[in-house]
Amino acid sequence: MADGAQDEILALLQPLTPMQQRLFACDCAAHVLPLFERIFPHDDRPRTAIAVARAYAHGQVSAIALAEAEATAEAVVWEASDAASICNPNDEAALITWNAAAPAACAAEACCVLDLAIMLIGILSITIEAVVSAHFTTDALEEIWNRAGRPVPPDVLAQYHHYATMERAWQHQRAMFYAAQTHNHPPDPA
Repeated sequence: MADGAQDEILALLQPLTPMQQRLFACDCAAHVLPLFERIFPHDDRPRTAIAVARAYAHGQVSAIALAEAEATAEAVVWEASDAASICNPNDEAALITWNAAAPAACAAEACCVLDLAIMLIGILSITIEAVVSAHFTTDALEEIWNRAGRPVPPDVLAQYHHYATMERAWQHQRAMFYAAQTHNHPPDPA
């Protein structure tokens, strides 16, 4: 879901170096990683994917290693989605927790995408989905993402905006951190 705040963050990120852009995405993925680890505390594949993406940003691993980390994280997303689908539909608290695991793993996958523009747009959206999913039942998420084809009730929409705004503020603050680094230490002219 594109919005003005997302566009502002993308504008802040655009002049950053590729390394800074990827590190920003890794920070975003790490920020929502606890939503995955709450359900799968012993599965370190998303954390490893983020570490590989950081290493790639620093030139320490190859694009092949990055692609392998992306593929591994993608497998985790599917596994988490499948696990959530068999969760007891009457246990709303469990569903809310499970619903956030797959998008949190997807954030780890997103920071491994080679194309920086796609990576940035993806990470900004996916982390919002992870945070929002951590606070809503499956039925409410269906309404929010308009999968049910019904209008979103005002109270659900207000809660959605609250959580999305909180995450956008965190993203903006992190983008400002990297923008300040670029401003204080501009890249050497070619």
